[in-house]
Amino acid sequence: MHRSLSWIVASNGSVICQDPPLQVIHEETFDARDVVYAVLSHHPEACVAVEERGLGYRVNRYFPSRRTLRRNDRDEPRPDGRPTRSAA
Repeated sequence: MHRSLSWIVASNGSVICQDPPLQVIHEETFDARDVVYAVLSHHPEACVAVEERGLGYRVNRYFPSRRTLRRNDRDEPRPDGRPTRSAA
């Protein structure tokens, strides 16, 4: 039995694989250090994670639970009056 070749696009398009056999064909990476420092300089309370394929995530602090994230994802104004998400 012959399996046809499948293409897989992952990580928002930064990793492209083929299967079978599963192999990475192309991977776009960049040093996120400047972006992380810029975010944290404006929002020191932010939780930041950077994925390293095959290893996991580097995080700057413990992330809240999914339950907490869902509760905060409502379209309610924050205490400072700004919306919780942008209307795109």
